[in-house]
Amino acid sequence: MEQLAILEIVSFLGLFLMGISIVQMFSHKTSFPFTVALLILGAFARLASIYVQTDIPFTLSHTFVYYLLLPILLYEAAFHINIHQFRLQFKTISFISSFGLLLSVFVIGIGLAVLIGLPLPVAVLFGALISATDPSAVLALFNTLGAPR
Repeated sequence: MEQLAILEIVSFLGLFLMGISIVQMFSHKTSFPFTVALLILGAFARLASIYVQTDIPFTLSHTFVYYLLLPILLYEAAFHINIHQFRLQFKTISFISSFGLLLSVFVIGIGLAVLIGLPLPVAVLFGALISATDPSAVLALFNTLGAPR
């Protein structure tokens, strides 16, 4: 019974890696972003696992993501940053990251309060939750678009 579970996990991972390879080739030949294609592939993999009724756990501990994966991704970005360009663009970066975020929070909050009638504090809280950017996703998108380091 245990060998069957191991075989199921290995075969699913093999199929998933093959799918990732195909998605990478597809996104390389087209202008479709690789990160978006991976998100779609992950959703299909989750639906397939529900449909096939596998017992493969799909959970990652938040401590694994926060303390291992995220620091590696952020370190890589910080290591390759051009410090001279960063100093030149510091005012612009600070403005966009602070006032741009606040503008986004309030536009989303007020929009939700007006359009669907949420109480303003709840709508602004939702705007704050949805406006925060994922640094690793932003870095992956910048790499895909060819933005200067």
